[in-house]
Amino acid sequence: STFRNGDRIPEAKTKTEWIQAGKDKKPAYCYYDNNESNGKIHGKLYNWYAISDPRGLIPEGYHVASEAEWLQLSSYLGGSDIAGRELKNKDSFGATTGGYRNGDGNFYGKGTNGYWWSSSLIFWEVMWNFVIDHKSSYLYRNYSRKKDGLYIRCIKD
Repeated sequence: STFRNGDRIPEAKTKTEWIQAGKDKKPAYCYYDNNESNGKIHGKLYNWYAISDPRGLIPEGYHVASEAEWLQLSSYLGGSDIAGRELKNKDSFGATTGGYRNGDGNFYGKGTNGYWWSSSLIFWEVMWNFVIDHKSSYLYRNYSRKKDGLYIRCIKD
């Protein structure tokens, strides 16, 4: 809920606040369904502007995984066909199916999929992300707009 320098990251508690943060390209976080109890299980959903803010959301000495690093992790775990299952079974990763929030302020996918940012830009306002499908064992690459809300996992530099 704070950047490394101690500044507060704005919590978007309403659909209107989430949409406005995206339009203004301002950092924001929220809990799924704007319900803080979901944060205890799944964590916070961040827009890309919070992650890339120069005040630093990511702890010093860590970074958000790139597309290449996610693909390397998938390969290490046996390939995209089973990597999702492996990550769901690793307590240290905490791969819950917490869903996501789109830039229009709507929540989707809780209990079905988990979505995590990568640091890799596809083009303009679109980033790669990685998704774990609850019904299968897949870890697959997808894309999100910077104003969407996804989870993060950090990698040590």
